[in-house]
Amino acid sequence: MKTLVTSAPPEIYPSETTWLQARRTGIGSTDAPAILGLSSRKGPMAIYHEKRTLTRTEPDTEEKEWLYWGRALEHVIGTRYEEETHHAVRFPDSRYQITRHAEYPCLIASLDALVLDEQGDGHRGYGVLEIKNAGFYRQIEWEEEAPLA
Repeated sequence: MKTLVTSAPPEIYPSETTWLQARRTGIGSTDAPAILGLSSRKGPMAIYHEKRTLTRTEPDTEEKEWLYWGRALEHVIGTRYEEETHHAVRFPDSRYQITRHAEYPCLIASLDALVLDEQGDGHRGYGVLEIKNAGFYRQIEWEEEAPLA
């Protein structure tokens, strides 16, 4: 299998605070829809202000709860995916980890998990597993397909 995207070794951060600061140095998958004007939550200027630290990026109380449960259930959902698909799943070594594109270091990702190659040897993932916990009240957003943001 040919690798289409190369990445630098993952950067691991000691805390959520340092990880969030590092996220300001690049464009991630949650930033891209907003930059393109496709997000219902943020627009391009909001991302610009966050990256330039002109605004606080602290989530509100409701969002904090949503983020908490999303993180708390990642392994549960990923393990269920593994059971259903029979594809080996590998979780990152740290929750506070960033992977950068080797050629374009401004492109970053905090991967939820990798779906491993046929041998499951962990050296090369053939896919990224983006894990979402949508919740009952947001199910309408997921009726057709996963939302961009």
